[in-house]
Amino acid sequence: MASIEEKSLSLGACSASGGPKMRLVANSSAVQQFLPSEISSFSRRAPETRVDLMEAFSCDIPRLVANGEADIGVYHAAHPASGVVSLPYRTDRVGLVVPVGHPLCMRERLRLEDALDYDFVGYFPRHSLEEFMQLIGAPLPRPLRVRAQVSNTEARCDLVREGLGLAIVPVGIAVHYEARMGLIVLPLDDDWAHRQLWVCVADRAALSPAAQEFLAHLVSDGSLGKSA
Repeated sequence: MASIEEKSLSLGACSASGGPKMRLVANSSAVQQFLPSEISSFSRRAPETRVDLMEAFSCDIPRLVANGEADIGVYHAAHPASGVVSLPYRTDRVGLVVPVGHPLCMRERLRLEDALDYDFVGYFPRHSLEEFMQLIGAPLPRPLRVRAQVSNTEARCDLVREGLGLAIVPVGIAVHYEARMGLIVLPLDDDWAHRQLWVCVADRAALSPAAQEFLAHLVSDGSLGKSA
């Protein structure tokens, strides 16, 4: 993944010159699944506010917010991070992307250990395979066979289509590639596959009025705790 400077995307370039600015840092799942519609609806309510969106790893986001490099962060974790104030935001679920007609499509329920006979393409919902294995907790009967690693979701699905392996991808993202790539996303039943996303700030009272308004927008309008 590129640095947050390289991934920075100004979504309020058409706002009035000198208008309020709010810095938001989020993980790729939130950026791809939830935040475009959230920012769009917020911009209609507060067109003068500029939202600068940066993408980063979940494990880095609380630190970036605590250090003042962003006003608001969105990350996923089993428990709220220390050093910041976190509020529940959304939930999502991770699934296994396979080609249409794959033998695993016949299963009514699927856990990761059911797929160990097949090759995988990464990357995983953590920085590395080792950290991913720590995330899932209980050891698998045998290691995953990883043939390639690529961080871009679409490229990963391309590798699945070409028969290089299966991919672990959030269901809400993978569904966009099913029809045009001839793929199927199979939701995983493992506990770790059900993920909690959090919104975090360093100090709610110290937020600018624009950031206060955007935070309220994220945790209201029916979005609080909603799944993908």
